[in-house]
This record gives sequence, C-alpha cells and structure tokens, in this order.
Amino acid sequence: ECWDAHQKLKKSRSHSSFTLKEARNISQDTIIKMLPSSSSFLSCTCQYHNNQKLDLYCQQCTIPVCVDCSGVYHKDHPVHHVSEQIIQSKEEIQQKLIDFQLAQQNLKDI
Repeated sequence: ECWDAHQKLKKSRSHSSFTLKEARNISQDTIIKMLPSSSSFLSCTCQYHNNQKLDLYCQQCTIPVCVDCSGVYHKDHPVHHVSEQIIQSKEEIQQKLIDFQLAQQNLKDI
C-alpha cells in the first residue's frame, strides 16, 4: 500500500524501497548517500507562496518553510537555514546507525 502511494506522487516516484531484511545488509555509507542533499530541498517551493523556495527550517514545527511563511506562520519559532538542518539530521542519523549497529552486535553476543 505505501509503495503504491509513493509511486502516485510526483515528488516520491524516485524514492527507493527495500524490506527490513534487505535494510540490514545495507552499509551505513550507502544509507547516508541515500539521504537527500540540501540542493534537493532547496529546489522545493512553498505550497502557499508560489515560487518561494523552502530554504528555512522551523525547528518548532520540524518542517522546511519559505521566508514569507517564517515571518507569518512561524514568526515566534526558532528557524535556521535548511542546509544546516540537513547536516544536523544526517549527523543524528549517522549516530543512530552506529548505536543500532552496536546494539545489534550486543544481541548477537548474547
């Protein structure tokens, strides 16, 4: 069901899919390379303000926003450039992958 829905949406047609079993055999480097780059996010535009790029990230709502939205709907929220958030998120994912691999190894040792 999820895969069919992804294929219907223009923005997610290029996404890849794999089973949990397959995911266990994917290297950490490969997973990191699969994450979106800041340039792919910077090419997205706001659904409310046509042609406005989503180049800011609202930390409170955890979504990318355009400059206009940041001043209206997110004016009291902490925001920073989306590329900073992408770097931070990638670092968090890398750490979670390391933690997961350590936990997985500890389970194998039991």
